[in-house]
Amino acid sequence: TGEGLDALCAAIVSFAPADAEETSTLSQARHVQAAQRACASLADAQAAIAQGMPLDVCAVDLAEALDALGEIIEQIHLPTYILGGHAAPSFATLLETVARLKRLPICGLMFGRNLWQYSDMAQRVHEIARVLNG
Repeated sequence: TGEGLDALCAAIVSFAPADAEETSTLSQARHVQAAQRACASLADAQAAIAQGMPLDVCAVDLAEALDALGEIIEQIHLPTYILGGHAAPSFATLLETVARLKRLPICGLMFGRNLWQYSDMAQRVHEIARVLNG
């Protein structure tokens, strides 16, 4: 939906001066430049959302923002698997997919409509957690 992107971008901008000089918050000029690239990618994602682009298009911009922020924290990579695209035929099928993903060296999962479409989303998140932690 784009909710919260303005606040996130504003928070990043507060650390990144326009002149790309080092600050007391960001200790190296390359960190300032990375924060500026993250802001630009977030702005691109927000524009894509506003134009009604598919979420997978927006995800590319969000991934670029994460990569830029990763440079600030010295390239600590936390791979995330994104379950997007077509809706799973059933929630049981989604849980089977999540169970298979447990074997991959990933540190997170992102869901789109395969989770958000349900009115009992909190319960389904607990079911996903049970599969991941069980």
